[in-house]
Amino acid sequence: MFIFIFVNISKEHNLIWVPFPSSGERALADFFSKNGFFRENTVGNYELEDLTPDNFSYTRLRDEKYEDYDLICSIDNPYRLIINHFKKFSVINWSLKSNTKEMLGEKFNEWIHPVIFDDIQQIDPMDNTHFFLFPFFEPKKGKTYYIRVDMLEKDLKRLGFTIKKPFGIKKQLLPDLSDSYKDVFSYEHARIIYHINKTTFDKLDYDPFSFTTRELTLKEKVDFIHN
Repeated sequence: MFIFIFVNISKEHNLIWVPFPSSGERALADFFSKNGFFRENTVGNYELEDLTPDNFSYTRLRDEKYEDYDLICSIDNPYRLIINHFKKFSVINWSLKSNTKEMLGEKFNEWIHPVIFDDIQQIDPMDNTHFFLFPFFEPKKGKTYYIRVDMLEKDLKRLGFTIKKPFGIKKQLLPDLSDSYKDVFSYEHARIIYHINKTTFDKLDYDPFSFTTRELTLKEKVDFIHN
Protein backbone atom coordinates (compact mmCIF):
# COMPACT_ATOMS: atom_id res chain seq x y z
CA MET A 1 0.00 0.00 0.00
CA PHE A 2 1.28 3.45 -0.89
CA ILE A 3 0.98 6.41 1.45
CA PHE A 4 0.67 9.77 -0.25
CA ILE A 5 2.66 12.32 1.69
CA PHE A 6 5.18 15.09 1.50
CA VAL A 7 8.74 13.99 2.22
CA ASN A 8 12.13 15.71 2.58
CA ILE A 9 14.32 13.75 0.22
CA SER A 10 17.65 13.58 -1.57
CA LYS A 11 17.52 11.13 -4.46
CA GLU A 12 21.17 11.92 -5.09
CA HIS A 13 22.16 10.59 -1.68
CA ASN A 14 19.26 8.14 -1.11
CA LEU A 15 18.34 9.92 2.11
CA ILE A 16 15.12 11.08 3.74
CA TRP A 17 15.18 13.73 6.45
CA VAL A 18 12.62 13.57 9.29
CA PRO A 19 12.77 16.49 11.74
CA PHE A 20 11.33 16.59 15.22
CA PRO A 21 9.46 19.84 15.96
CA SER A 22 11.83 22.33 17.68
CA SER A 23 14.94 20.44 16.54
CA GLY A 24 16.40 23.26 14.42
CA GLU A 25 14.24 22.18 11.47
CA ARG A 26 14.06 25.61 9.82
CA ALA A 27 17.84 26.02 9.88
CA LEU A 28 18.33 22.45 8.66
CA ALA A 29 15.83 22.89 5.83
CA ASP A 30 17.93 25.82 4.65
CA PHE A 31 21.12 23.77 5.00
CA PHE A 32 19.80 20.62 3.29
CA SER A 33 18.32 22.66 0.42
CA LYS A 34 21.91 23.59 -0.51
CA ASN A 35 23.02 19.96 -0.42
CA GLY A 36 20.70 18.14 -2.77
CA PHE A 37 17.46 17.88 -0.76
CA PHE A 38 13.95 18.74 -1.92
CA ARG A 39 10.42 18.48 -0.58
CA GLU A 40 8.61 15.91 -2.64
CA ASN A 41 4.87 15.69 -3.13
CA THR A 42 4.21 11.97 -3.56
CA VAL A 43 0.68 12.57 -4.83
CA GLY A 44 0.47 11.97 -8.56
CA ASN A 45 3.74 12.64 -10.37
CA TYR A 46 6.11 12.85 -7.40
CA GLU A 47 6.80 16.52 -7.95
CA LEU A 48 9.86 18.06 -6.32
CA GLU A 49 9.61 21.43 -4.58
CA ASP A 50 12.36 23.62 -3.21
CA LEU A 51 13.13 22.91 0.44
CA THR A 52 13.04 26.15 2.43
CA PRO A 53 12.77 27.17 6.10
CA ASP A 54 9.02 27.52 5.54
CA ASN A 55 8.50 24.59 3.16
CA PHE A 56 9.45 21.19 4.59
CA SER A 57 7.69 18.15 6.02
CA TYR A 58 7.51 16.63 9.51
CA THR A 59 6.04 13.35 8.32
CA ARG A 60 7.57 10.05 9.39
CA LEU A 61 5.51 7.95 7.00
CA ARG A 62 7.04 7.21 3.62
CA ASP A 63 6.13 5.66 0.32
CA GLU A 64 7.13 2.04 -0.28
CA LYS A 65 9.11 3.38 -3.22
CA TYR A 66 11.69 4.70 -0.75
CA GLU A 67 11.75 1.92 1.82
CA ASP A 68 15.46 1.28 1.15
CA TYR A 69 16.47 4.90 1.71
CA ASP A 70 18.43 5.73 4.86
CA LEU A 71 16.94 8.26 7.26
CA ILE A 72 18.19 11.41 8.93
CA CYS A 73 16.37 12.32 12.14
CA SER A 74 17.01 15.75 13.66
CA ILE A 75 16.36 15.83 17.39
CA ASP A 76 17.28 17.45 20.72
CA ASN A 77 17.38 16.59 24.41
CA PRO A 78 13.75 15.47 24.94
CA TYR A 79 13.27 17.78 27.93
CA ARG A 80 14.41 20.89 26.07
CA LEU A 81 12.66 19.85 22.85
CA ILE A 82 9.30 19.37 24.59
CA ILE A 83 9.51 22.66 26.48
CA ASN A 84 10.63 24.60 23.39
CA HIS A 85 7.71 23.13 21.46
CA PHE A 86 5.30 23.97 24.28
CA LYS A 87 6.48 27.58 24.11
CA LYS A 88 5.81 27.66 20.36
CA PHE A 89 2.16 26.62 20.57
CA SER A 90 1.46 28.42 23.85
CA VAL A 91 -0.61 31.61 23.61
CA ILE A 92 1.76 33.24 26.12
CA ASN A 93 4.82 35.16 24.90
CA TRP A 94 7.55 33.54 27.00
CA SER A 95 10.22 35.95 25.78
CA LEU A 96 8.77 38.69 27.96
CA LYS A 97 10.66 39.17 31.22
CA SER A 98 7.39 39.41 33.13
CA ASN A 99 6.67 35.78 32.23
CA THR A 100 9.05 34.08 34.64
CA LYS A 101 10.43 30.55 34.71
CA GLU A 102 8.22 29.86 37.72
CA MET A 103 5.20 30.83 35.63
CA LEU A 104 6.45 28.69 32.73
CA GLY A 105 6.86 25.72 35.07
CA GLU A 106 3.34 26.16 36.43
CA LYS A 107 1.69 26.45 33.00
CA PHE A 108 3.81 23.70 31.44
CA ASN A 109 3.16 21.16 34.19
CA GLU A 110 -0.56 22.01 34.19
CA TRP A 111 -0.60 21.20 30.48
CA ILE A 112 1.51 18.04 30.50
CA HIS A 113 -0.02 16.37 33.57
CA PRO A 114 -3.30 15.22 31.94
CA VAL A 115 -1.47 14.38 28.71
CA ILE A 116 0.91 11.88 30.31
CA PHE A 117 -1.42 10.57 33.02
CA ASP A 118 -4.72 10.40 31.14
CA ASP A 119 -4.10 10.59 27.39
CA ILE A 120 -0.74 8.97 26.64
CA GLN A 121 -2.11 5.43 26.22
CA GLN A 122 -4.64 6.64 23.66
CA ILE A 123 -2.20 8.73 21.61
CA ASP A 124 -0.85 7.19 18.43
CA PRO A 125 2.94 7.80 18.51
CA MET A 126 2.78 8.33 14.72
CA ASP A 127 0.32 11.20 15.17
CA ASN A 128 2.21 14.34 14.17
CA THR A 129 0.30 16.40 16.74
CA HIS A 130 2.12 14.68 19.62
CA PHE A 131 5.23 13.55 17.74
CA PHE A 132 7.51 15.56 20.04
CA LEU A 133 6.54 13.48 23.10
CA PHE A 134 7.75 10.15 21.70
CA PRO A 135 11.01 8.56 20.52
CA PHE A 136 11.78 8.12 16.85
CA PHE A 137 10.78 4.70 15.54
CA GLU A 138 13.57 3.40 13.34
CA PRO A 139 12.53 1.41 10.24
CA LYS A 140 13.54 -2.21 9.81
CA LYS A 141 15.43 -1.41 6.63
CA GLY A 142 18.21 1.11 6.23
CA LYS A 143 20.28 3.17 8.62
CA THR A 144 19.19 6.11 10.76
CA TYR A 145 21.52 9.07 11.25
CA TYR A 146 20.70 11.28 14.23
CA ILE A 147 21.40 15.00 14.04
CA ARG A 148 21.42 16.55 17.51
CA VAL A 149 20.62 20.24 17.31
CA ASP A 150 23.18 20.95 20.05
CA MET A 151 25.82 18.98 18.07
CA LEU A 152 24.90 20.05 14.53
CA GLU A 153 28.30 20.46 12.91
CA LYS A 154 29.70 17.27 14.43
CA ASP A 155 26.69 15.14 13.47
CA LEU A 156 26.21 16.61 9.99
CA LYS A 157 29.78 15.69 9.11
CA ARG A 158 28.94 12.03 9.85
CA LEU A 159 26.25 11.80 7.21
CA GLY A 160 28.42 10.05 4.67
CA PHE A 161 28.07 12.48 1.77
CA THR A 162 30.21 15.38 0.71
CA ILE A 163 28.77 18.71 1.77
CA LYS A 164 28.74 20.84 -1.37
CA LYS A 165 28.58 24.25 0.22
CA PRO A 166 30.82 25.65 2.97
CA PHE A 167 29.41 24.55 6.29
CA GLY A 168 26.98 27.12 7.55
CA ILE A 169 23.88 27.05 9.70
CA LYS A 170 21.72 30.13 10.12
CA LYS A 171 21.81 30.41 13.90
CA GLN A 172 18.89 32.85 13.95
CA LEU A 173 16.69 29.94 12.79
CA LEU A 174 17.71 27.64 15.65
CA PRO A 175 15.61 27.06 18.79
CA ASP A 176 16.69 28.13 22.27
CA LEU A 177 19.70 25.91 23.05
CA SER A 178 20.38 27.37 26.48
CA ASP A 179 19.79 25.65 29.81
CA SER A 180 16.63 27.69 30.39
CA TYR A 181 14.60 24.47 30.11
CA LYS A 182 16.08 23.20 33.37
CA ASP A 183 13.91 23.34 36.51
CA VAL A 184 10.70 23.56 34.46
CA PHE A 185 9.64 19.90 34.53
CA SER A 186 8.43 18.55 37.84
CA TYR A 187 10.38 15.50 39.04
CA GLU A 188 7.47 13.15 38.39
CA HIS A 189 6.65 14.49 34.94
CA ALA A 190 10.33 14.36 33.94
CA ARG A 191 10.53 10.76 35.16
CA ILE A 192 7.65 9.69 32.92
CA ILE A 193 9.04 11.53 29.89
CA TYR A 194 12.40 9.88 30.52
CA HIS A 195 10.87 6.40 30.50
CA ILE A 196 8.87 7.14 27.34
CA ASN A 197 12.06 8.35 25.63
CA LYS A 198 14.59 6.07 27.32
CA THR A 199 15.95 4.81 23.99
CA THR A 200 16.65 8.40 22.92
CA PHE A 201 18.48 9.20 26.16
CA ASP A 202 20.54 6.01 25.95
CA LYS A 203 21.32 6.10 22.23
CA LEU A 204 22.18 9.80 22.01
CA ASP A 205 23.87 10.15 25.39
CA TYR A 206 21.50 12.70 26.90
CA ASP A 207 21.58 13.01 30.67
CA PRO A 208 18.37 11.65 32.29
CA PHE A 209 18.78 14.17 35.13
CA SER A 210 19.36 17.20 32.90
CA PHE A 211 15.83 18.45 33.60
CA THR A 212 17.04 20.04 36.84
CA THR A 213 19.93 22.00 38.33
CA ARG A 214 19.14 20.57 41.76
CA GLU A 215 21.50 17.88 43.07
CA LEU A 216 19.29 14.82 43.34
CA THR A 217 19.79 12.34 46.16
CA LEU A 218 20.93 8.81 45.35
CA LYS A 219 17.44 7.53 46.19
CA GLU A 220 15.84 10.07 43.88
CA LYS A 221 18.15 9.02 41.06
CA VAL A 222 17.54 5.32 41.62
CA ASP A 223 13.77 5.81 41.84
CA PHE A 224 13.84 8.02 38.75
CA ILE A 225 15.62 5.42 36.61
CA HIS A 226 14.05 2.22 37.91
CA ASN A 227 10.48 3.07 38.94
